[in-house]
Amino acid sequence: IAGEDEMYADIVIAADGVNSFMAQQAGLIRDIPAKTVGVGVKEVIELPEKTIEERFNLQAGEGAARMLLGCTEGIHGGGFLYTNQQSISLGCVFTPEEAAQHKKSVHEIFQDIKMHPAIAPLIAGGETIEYSAHLVSEAGYRGIHKKLYREGFLMIGDAAGFVINTGYSIRGIDLAIVSGIAAARAVITAGDNVAAAGSYYMQELNHLKLMPTMKAADGYFEILETPWIYDKVPNLANDVFNSLFKVSGEVPQSMKNTVMGAMKANGLSLWQLIQLGIKGVKSL
Repeated sequence: IAGEDEMYADIVIAADGVNSFMAQQAGLIRDIPAKTVGVGVKEVIELPEKTIEERFNLQAGEGAARMLLGCTEGIHGGGFLYTNQQSISLGCVFTPEEAAQHKKSVHEIFQDIKMHPAIAPLIAGGETIEYSAHLVSEAGYRGIHKKLYREGFLMIGDAAGFVINTGYSIRGIDLAIVSGIAAARAVITAGDNVAAAGSYYMQELNHLKLMPTMKAADGYFEILETPWIYDKVPNLANDVFNSLFKVSGEVPQSMKNTVMGAMKANGLSLWQLIQLGIKGVKSL
């Protein structure tokens, strides 16, 4: 639909994002809880190819990628950076609900990342040539909508909830492509029998291993919901490694005392770390 123009089809495939208006109008989804989605923002920063190679210690034709943890000021989320041929892509993904609770705006969080001493030198002198934002599902397998179709209507990609967030990577594009292929095959197989397209679609999602893949990654959401892994855990790791590699002329502490001291300084108990470990084992 564009203005007064309307298009008609026997089957409509919704690929309009996590907050799919078409799926809402079709009665397949309701309002999405804020805690189950993340806001992703990204800037593409233009720099000469030679400059990028020098800053990241790359050979011609090579690239680099970085994952960032502890950069969202205690808010559920993380950041990413990767090089392109003549630009750098820098971005972050975080939970809007927690950002509101911390009274932080998207712009503030992202600017703090850009000014971080580990990031600022890498993008210095660059010009932002592209800025984008995207809403993504964070709930994984349990975030897939109960019903992905009705007669004459199928949901794919983000609209269906096909996103996997493991904490160290977010998969969405590949799942959107696979679900699109599944929908296309279902429509072709159904032919004039429009009512059968939905069941064919679900069969194809399993045949192409999309649903089993989503289920295999179930469990990460519980780990990522733990608020202190975004500030206390990174600080704990920094404190431990700082003590291990510090040479001061003093008698060094034992590993046990170093770790326990860092835990106390960051307000973490052994039981909290054990609980996190149990969640991690369950997610495997």
